[in-house]
Amino acid sequence: LIGKLSPEFMRIQRENVGKVPRLRPEQMVGACCVFDYELVDFDTADSAAIIVLEQLEALGC
Repeated sequence: LIGKLSPEFMRIQRENVGKVPRLRPEQMVGACCVFDYELVDFDTADSAAIIVLEQLEALGC
């Protein structure tokens, strides 16, 4: 993406690192699987992500 996005956009993205909670794919998978598609908060989804990452590591993914 280098050269494809404006320098201003990239600057804002770098400044916002750690300030905005972002939902990662493993969080979504973990939350859907562990909580059977119930709505959960960000921290709960984040803890579910750990389970998914452990399973992926065990599978060698």
